[in-house]
Amino acid sequence: MRLGRFVLLSRLGAGGMGVVYVAYDEHLDRKVAVKMLHSRRHAGVEEARRVLLREAQALGRLSHPNVVTVHEVGVHEGRVFLAMEFVAGSTLRSWQQERPRTVEETLRVYRQAGAGLVAAHACGLVHRDFKPENVMVSDDGRVRVLDFGLARFAPSAPGAADESEPPASQPQAGTPAYMAPEQHAGQGVDARTDQFAFCVALYEALYGERPFEGSSLTELRAQVCAGQVRATRRARGPRWVQAALRRGLQPDPGHRWPSMQALLEALGAHPLARWRRRAAAAVAVLGAVGLLAVGRWAARPSCDGAAAKLGEVWGPAQREAVRRTVSGAGGGQGAFVWERLDTALGQYHRTWSASHTRTCLEHRRGELSSGLLDASMSCLEQRRGELQALVGVLSGRSGPVALEQVLPSVQTLDRVELCSDRSWLGSRIAPPDGRVAPDVERLRARLVEGKAPCASRP
Repeated sequence: MRLGRFVLLSRLGAGGMGVVYVAYDEHLDRKVAVKMLHSRRHAGVEEARRVLLREAQALGRLSHPNVVTVHEVGVHEGRVFLAMEFVAGSTLRSWQQERPRTVEETLRVYRQAGAGLVAAHACGLVHRDFKPENVMVSDDGRVRVLDFGLARFAPSAPGAADESEPPASQPQAGTPAYMAPEQHAGQGVDARTDQFAFCVALYEALYGERPFEGSSLTELRAQVCAGQVRATRRARGPRWVQAALRRGLQPDPGHRWPSMQALLEALGAHPLARWRRRAAAAVAVLGAVGLLAVGRWAARPSCDGAAAKLGEVWGPAQREAVRRTVSGAGGGQGAFVWERLDTALGQYHRTWSASHTRTCLEHRRGELSSGLLDASMSCLEQRRGELQALVGVLSGRSGPVALEQVLPSVQTLDRVELCSDRSWLGSRIAPPDGRVAPDVERLRARLVEGKAPCASRP
């Protein structure tokens, strides 16, 4: 069968409204997907035509790697068709069911789908029917959101005034299991409506069950509108992800994330990973900054006070804050993790203090040059700053602590022993000269503040 320049090759699937085919575009020598309305006449055919045309118009406004591309819309023998990008792959639902997926895999794929929604929202469009069946995962791993047939302009978007909702007597558009309370109630929708559906789908992908129970539509609607998220029996996924999803599932749109972009940033911002990225980005600068200590260390009257200096970062107050957070994160398991964490950080504290004192004494005895002294103290200052950032995360200032990540996080601290390795220290960069030293000193103060993940946004 031929539709203008498109030759239909095989049938991909069908629904109540129409059929989807794989087709060949003779002009551009490429495969495409063609969605075509059923030929039979029925009372809803005009509505179906309107839906398909609206999908074409919506996709025509979008150009994004994570949104399917529309190529052409036309009419063949009275039947409307839509030619769009062919994606070799599977739906997100099928992708999830192919084999067990890790949390990291799942988040990576859903963040791509979320980026597609962000692009739609930037154009003023609300998808209104986001679900795993309306997302494709290509064989190369790229994700595309599709099926914008129910899309509407947000109230503030250009063109919104031309859109009209179905009468109150008609069913609300969307898939009930993924619909937000405002959809169930027949109220206005905006980007936060898609956010709610996205969180339902991601929750389901992570925990194998949807967040809201209900053996009937009435029961489901009541649970959704009351915000009664079920207590999942599957302890899968870190707590910071759970916290992000619960906010996105709030029944009041005003209590959800302010935008899809904000939600994606929360899902991509593991507190410990964020701390590591900031620490890594600051290492080079802090390496230079720490070398400002040239005259300062040599002029000190004694080498005492190392323990007190690190105590400003890991002292009684900080230790108690971390103990409360970690111990309270998982009942008896939290207490066990805290004991091991306390032992590990106590050892780190002793190693750092001993290295600091030994370096100072070696210099005073003439066994260590001023250059190596500066490099060693710079190294120790970096380690101290990293510990300070980690303590901020573990004390809960960045949000809920993922208990399973607590102990591994200690292993990510750079080794203190390197600060006493003279061959390694000899390869360090030279200190800044006096002309730039004040600027570097100010930069150091800002970096130490910025490394702490308490600067993160909800």
